[in-house]
Amino acid sequence: MFKLYSECGVLMGSLLKKFCLNLLVTCLIISASPFFLIEKGEAKENREAYNKLVIFKDSKIPSEIELHEESDIKMTRIPEIGALKIESNHKSNLDQFILKLKRYHNAEIATIGEDVKVSIPSEFTQFVPKYKDKMSHIPTNTVSEPKENSLHHSWGWDIKKVTAGGASYQIETGNHQVKIAILDSGIDFDHPDLKNNIISQGRSFVPGVETAKDDMGHGTMVAGMIAANGKLLGVGPNLGLVPYKVMSQGDGESSWVVQAIIQATKDDVDVINLSLGTYKSLIKQEDQAVLELYKRAARFASNKGVILVASSGNDALDLSNPSEVANKFGKEGDQLVHAPGGDIPHVITVSSTSIHNLLSKESNYGQQILFTAPGGEFDFSSGDTKALCLTTYPTYLQQSPINEYFNLPAGYVFTAGTSLSAPKVSGAIGVLIAHQKKTKKSPLTTDNMIKILQNSAEDLGEKGKDLFYGFGLVNLHQALKVLDK
Repeated sequence: MFKLYSECGVLMGSLLKKFCLNLLVTCLIISASPFFLIEKGEAKENREAYNKLVIFKDSKIPSEIELHEESDIKMTRIPEIGALKIESNHKSNLDQFILKLKRYHNAEIATIGEDVKVSIPSEFTQFVPKYKDKMSHIPTNTVSEPKENSLHHSWGWDIKKVTAGGASYQIETGNHQVKIAILDSGIDFDHPDLKNNIISQGRSFVPGVETAKDDMGHGTMVAGMIAANGKLLGVGPNLGLVPYKVMSQGDGESSWVVQAIIQATKDDVDVINLSLGTYKSLIKQEDQAVLELYKRAARFASNKGVILVASSGNDALDLSNPSEVANKFGKEGDQLVHAPGGDIPHVITVSSTSIHNLLSKESNYGQQILFTAPGGEFDFSSGDTKALCLTTYPTYLQQSPINEYFNLPAGYVFTAGTSLSAPKVSGAIGVLIAHQKKTKKSPLTTDNMIKILQNSAEDLGEKGKDLFYGFGLVNLHQALKVLDK
């Protein structure tokens, strides 16, 4: 079970008055699209089939498991971490099959739980009236006939913070020998700012979906933060991108994410970006399966030298306090943790900062945060687009009305959230790996990378590591200097 942290409400303020009435209608019609949403609260359950995750001890699926196969039961094996997903259209059949497994393999089973499908709640519309009141306060600067890198120069404040105004580009921009896996909704393979850096067609883990083409937009937005190279620039504009589709039309499952982590690791990627997450209980037994699934997958990847980076989430919660998190979702007496970013070992968890280097209003925080990066925020007090990030978006999906006002071409979108801060850290790590490989030094482990980023980060907030910013705002230019020492 996971929900996509796509706090991607495209800016709707400052439209011309002739768009005012259309604004509310537009938001209501296309609120299912993630870039028009501010994701808050728990995602709703959307069950299509009954399922169970069976996690075996010693990360090993019993060899006799094939003997138990039945016609109405679908079994998906994840042998690398000793996990099994079992599905059926009939709950009674699933229950009977689980009883059979327990009868024959109870001593070998570590835990059993559910892998529930979730969808993004549509809550952006509640904020539209606030922006409508602020329409006159938004600046009217536009970009006409954008040229190479022109959008980056006009709007790329977030990338400039990580790259020290582009100074890191003078040292290293990455290369296609370094592969960044994007586990998300897919990618726009033909986007002019991305297509030259997409080095593989990737793979879809969504049943019934054969390609990693982006049908939501979120994965393409994430990709732009990492390696856009055109009108916009990413943190590493020459890094290689590999898309792994783990969600479609707003839905996804943790088992798909875990399978993608394992496949990406076997595909020899260097970094895995996870701009998604879920809240699971530390108390309820049925939630332990998903948490264990993530732990094993992260350990598998880390042991193979892959570095995992994940978003912290967009609910303005202190992840250090599981009871507080549970109360937020009306589950008093429970204790909820966030995964994979947050409480899964071997994962670098990233919070989000605003244009003013303060914690973004919606960003989660806590002792689990290792670093922060710009993710922007929705500034309803001023309605200023400068508070948001501009990134890539599929050219074939419906574009935002704001594009017309700012004279932006199709394929770009204003948005905000930890979904955009995490990939900036992924991109920075990719650039450091590329630079390290040029020197033919030994590969950088996750611990090595954390140390380099820690020694070069801009310390925000309290001195040293703190709950909001971890070790600080990633500064790629300084990190490259540290690496060269």
